[in-house]
This record gives sequence, C-alpha cells and structure tokens, in this order.
Amino acid sequence: MPNEKSKLQNLSGVEQLDRVGPYLVITNRKLHAKGESNRFTLIDEAKLWVHSIHGSRNAAKVFAQKHGQGAHNVTDTQGHLISNPPIARLLFEDTRFAAIWLVARVLLGWVWLNSGIGKLSSPGWMETGAALKGFLANAVAVSPTGKTPIAFDWYRGFIQGLLDSGSYVWFAKLVAISETLVGIALIIGLFVGIAAFAGGLMNWSFVMAGTASTNGLLFAVAILLVLAWKTAGYYGLDRFVLPRLGTPWRASRVDTPPATRRRPAVV
Repeated sequence: MPNEKSKLQNLSGVEQLDRVGPYLVITNRKLHAKGESNRFTLIDEAKLWVHSIHGSRNAAKVFAQKHGQGAHNVTDTQGHLISNPPIARLLFEDTRFAAIWLVARVLLGWVWLNSGIGKLSSPGWMETGAALKGFLANAVAVSPTGKTPIAFDWYRGFIQGLLDSGSYVWFAKLVAISETLVGIALIIGLFVGIAAFAGGLMNWSFVMAGTASTNGLLFAVAILLVLAWKTAGYYGLDRFVLPRLGTPWRASRVDTPPATRRRPAVV
C-alpha cells in the first residue's frame, strides 16, 4: 500500500500508531491464541512499525499507554514490558503442557465430583444440614486443655455465627452443590481457572476449620490450575469457549481497517 505508507510518513509517530494500532492489537491477539504472545509485546511491534517509517522512539510507549497496554504495567527504562520468566511461560502459557494440566484437573475434578454427589444424596446435607452442623460443632468445640481446632478467633466467630443462626441448613446445600459443579467444570474443562479458584477456596475453608486431611494437596493443585488458566482447559471446552467469550479485561475488538477509520478532530 504505497499511498497509505506515504500518508503515514507525513504524520507524527503517535498519529501513525493511532492509524495502525488496531492491526497491532489484532496481531497481538492472534499470536496469543497461538501461544506465541510472548515473542513480541505490543510495544515492541509498535516500535518496529514506527522506526521503519518515522523513527519515533516514544510513540510506541504513548500508544501503549493510550490503549491500556502498559499504562499500569511494570516496564524497564526503554518501555519494554517486564514479562514472566521463561519457565513460568512454559508451564502456564504453553499449550504443550496442556496435557499435564488435563490430568491434574480431571483428577482434582473427580475428587470434588465424588464428594459432591455423595452429599447430594444425603439428607444430612440437602435437608436438615445436620452433617454440616456436626462438622462445625466439632470445629468450635473447646478441648479440656482450652484449645480448639480453629486457630483464628475471627474465623471461629464466623463458624459460631452459622451455628447460632441456623444458617448451616442452607449452607450445607451450598457446599454440596458447589463441590459438584466444581468437579463437573474441572472434568469438562469449562472455566477451569474459576472452578479451580472456587475449589481452592473450599479447601482453604476446611483447613481454617481445623481439617487437614488432603485439603493441603488439593489446594496446591488448585493454585497451579489457577496459574495455568489459559492452557489448563485447552483439551476441554475452554479451548472453544474462551476465544469466543474473551475476558472482561480484554480491549474491545476493532475490525475496521486503519485506512477507513476517521481520525478524531483536534480541539
């Protein structure tokens, strides 16, 4: 496009980036979808373009700040985004490790699903809440030595409040349903990051109530799945759902070519 290039040469570096910016954003998303988003940052792509036409070193940084791509990120003195270390990108962002996260999430999901289904068929969880009431009562019980399984007073107060108000009746249903849904989501690979976070929160709650058991191990696996949320569901529904739904913090999609977009009036 010689004519378009000659027009861009007459613009400042920042104006050039406003024109070609949508293409840079789309390119960055395509690289990210292929697991190659870390080869170049948006700032690096912008600099390559501007240097080839105008040579402005500050334009890329200004563009990135205007479009929310680094305005609050940690960068070096040249404006390059300080990214995660290679080992973290390999483990949590590379689809070659998706098979490992598949095994981890299915095993974790089966634990939650098995536990949740057992509770759904139990009247002590789904009707009277007596099962949860007994668990909570043991958690706040004071031993002859004056000790309780709960180490923090504020959490003991929370548990005691559930008992005194009778909230354990509906809270038991919530626990049973949550365990089941977390298990299903992890197994089918749907919103793995959210499901793993919810499961980890329940593990944390059980540990805070003085129950160790396998909760520590399950919590550790949940944390890893949260960190690997981009690729943990690659062999699952997330592979199809996430690219279509995107994420709430993603910039709005721009499909209009730069040549046809109107430049805002200068006041």
